[in-house]
Amino acid sequence: MLLRFSDVDGGRILIDDQDIARIGQGDLHAKIAYVPQEPLLFHRSIRENIAYGKLDADDSQIWLGRRAANAPSSWTRCTTATTPWSASAA
Repeated sequence: MLLRFSDVDGGRILIDDQDIARIGQGDLHAKIAYVPQEPLLFHRSIRENIAYGKLDADDSQIWLGRRAANAPSSWTRCTTATTPWSASAA
């Protein structure tokens, strides 16, 4: 509701006494960040998902990112840039 993906049926949502219905959706989105709480992976390899924020990251940086995110070590069976890492059922 806050990001106006749908409008309210009744009542108002105010930010600093401003009704958000009167604010353009683009302007509103430029000022508010939405961080979903459910994990999401893009339709790419695990390695590419970890490197998404730094596309030129080398394997050591991606390995540190995986550890910082507490990703399971089974996700990193392969450690080269030429062969994408994949999730393992093991």
